[in-house]
Amino acid sequence: MKNLKVSHKVFEKHILAGIFPIFKKVGRTSAKTLEELKENLKQVVATFHSCRSLPALLSGTKSYHAVAILGVETDTDNASGKALKEMPYDHITLDKLERCLKDYKGYIWQKPPLYSSLKVCGKRASDLARLGQNVDIEPREVYAESVECTSFTAPKFEIRVQCGGGFYVRSLIRDIGRGLGTCAHTSELLRTSQGPFTLSDCLQEHQWTVGNVNDSIQRHAWKVKKYLDSVFSTYRKRIDDW
Repeated sequence: MKNLKVSHKVFEKHILAGIFPIFKKVGRTSAKTLEELKENLKQVVATFHSCRSLPALLSGTKSYHAVAILGVETDTDNASGKALKEMPYDHITLDKLERCLKDYKGYIWQKPPLYSSLKVCGKRASDLARLGQNVDIEPREVYAESVECTSFTAPKFEIRVQCGGGFYVRSLIRDIGRGLGTCAHTSELLRTSQGPFTLSDCLQEHQWTVGNVNDSIQRHAWKVKKYLDSVFSTYRKRIDDW
């Protein structure tokens, strides 16, 4: 989901103020996806006061399905990057993998990928890395509710992750590889839920029309409100406890 302030021309297209989820194809950037969506609608994903709710939604609980490859680590921590090192992985068993995954549940310290949208000195880390500049990103504390192996056939394994905001699955898989005494990278990654939304809620590219957007906004309005009420209630409780 992305947001952008819009003019009163929104009424000319009769798009309701609200939030709706869309599906982003593998290999396409969020910026490119948003451009194509705007071209289809001549408008935006979240409008007016709804834009203010996006940070709460985007920082909420997320779920992912990821496919990892053992034995190769890349500079981007995924399959698009350049191989940095290769290591044997024949000592890895399902039991060893599952025991290793337990170390990455709860609050952990995680170093984000070098190629990421995080800002370093006001610029995206990925842009600086592509320019050949040395980029140092400090580890930060993140939270994983669950990390489960769903399939293992070396060198490939698949995991299901439920985590909080700021968590990088690419970093997780990189660190799992290192924790197993080898290395690893992410070959496929799919976000299966974000806050109150799941994949089944998302509009596919062929559904990006004004009518479908309005229907999605209306259909999910109560779900979004209920979720945000829960988030803000939790924040208020934490403040009171503090």
